[in-house]
Amino acid sequence: MQELDPQAATALAALPLPVVLLRADGRVLDANPACAERFGIPAVQWRDRPLDAHLAIPGLADLLAAAVAGEAVDCETPLHCAALREHVGLTMQLSLRSLPGEPPRLLLSLQDLTRERHLERILIDAQARAGVGSWHVDIPTGRSQLTPEAYRLYGIGEDEVVDYARFLRCVHPEDRTHVRGCWNQALAGAPYALEHRVLAGGEVRWVEARGVLETDRHGRALRMIGSVLDITRHKQAEESIRQLIHYDTLT
Repeated sequence: MQELDPQAATALAALPLPVVLLRADGRVLDANPACAERFGIPAVQWRDRPLDAHLAIPGLADLLAAAVAGEAVDCETPLHCAALREHVGLTMQLSLRSLPGEPPRLLLSLQDLTRERHLERILIDAQARAGVGSWHVDIPTGRSQLTPEAYRLYGIGEDEVVDYARFLRCVHPEDRTHVRGCWNQALAGAPYALEHRVLAGGEVRWVEARGVLETDRHGRALRMIGSVLDITRHKQAEESIRQLIHYDTLT
C-alpha cells in the first residue's frame, strides 16, 4: 500500500477485512486486495479518488474530521456501493484511525455485518411469532438489554433504560418477593427458572423466565443471559380445567 513501509504494507495487504488508506480529505491512497474483492473494484480504480466516489457512508466528513483530530472512530453504519448493484445496502462495522506522521493519513477498516443483522432480524421475527424474548443483564452495572419481544412481554418501552428496579416495577406486586428470591439465589449459583406475572399495559400476563449466570475465573458474576416466554394461554387453560374439575365435584 502506498506511503507505508514494506513490512506494514505486507501486513495490511494480508488482512482479510477491507482496508483503505486515506488522506485527511478522504481521497484514497490505496486499498488492500480484500477491499477490491469485496466491492468488486480493482485497487487501481480506488487510488487518488474520493472515498465517497465508491462508498456512500452517512456522515463521512464528520467521521474523517474526528479521526484527523485524534479520536478513535468505531461505529456501525449503513453503506452503499454503486458497483454492487444487487445490494440495496450493506451494514458495516467501521473503524477509522489516524496514522502517525505528516501529512495526516487515515486507516479505514470495514467489517461486513449484513449477514449477522439479517439473521438477527429473522431471529427477532421468529421470537415474536413464538412469544419468546431474550435478555441479558450486566451484573456490575445492573443494566439490561432486551429483544423487542422481551420488551413487549414485560410491557417496557424500547426507549427506556432497564435496570433491576425498572424490571421489578413491571412484576405483579404479589410476585415480587418470589422474583427477588429467585434472582438472589441465581446470583449465588442456583438455576434461574420461574413463572411469574407481569403488569403490561394494564393487563396481567404470565411469563416463564429462565437464565444462565456467567462468571469470571474467580467466580464473580459478570452477566445473566436468559429468555422469557409468554405462558398466559397455558395458565388460562390450567385455570379453566381447575374450574371445570371444581364444578364437576360440586355437581
